Amino acid sequence: MWFRLLALILTGLSLVTLVQLFVESSVAARRTNLVSMVKQCATASLLYAEDHDDRLPLAANWQTEVAANQKLPSEIFLSMAPRGELNPPEFIAFRDRFSGWKTDKIQDDAQTVLTFDSVITQPNAHGDLERMPNPPRWNYGGKQTNIVAFVDGHAKAVTISDPIR
Repeated sequence: MWFRLLALILTGLSLVTLVQLFVESSVAARRTNLVSMVKQCATASLLYAEDHDDRLPLAANWQTEVAANQKLPSEIFLSMAPRGELNPPEFIAFRDRFSGWKTDKIQDDAQTVLTFDSVITQPNAHGDLERMPNPPRWNYGGKQTNIVAFVDGHAKAVTISDPIR
């Protein structure tokens, strides 16, 4: 009798652990996908600049211009949450301060954010870093983080205290 009870308890614990691992892996996959999309937006913006006298797109219509220039689907600009799609949708945003800038004028490109996960609900999302989700959307390594891409083309999860510009 006690053997069956022990077997049921162990089976239940195993199932709970498996479900938790499944949920955590799907959240990690969504975060990785968002990092990739934010990076693609930054890279596409830099490629746009190469085709336009080294000038970044104007912030007010950057997604439209970059998508047309690089033949990107509009879905690449959509953000996501740890549990899936956001309703209403939110968009990856372009930094206002770099609207129309020449890329060679941007200093410290490894620490300077170009595109970021935002709470903006309109296409052609643009603004500054205060438009990132607050509190941050993602838990990464036990820290609350947001996703950003830098002028040098790399992307990563950052905390509020990380030295970004």
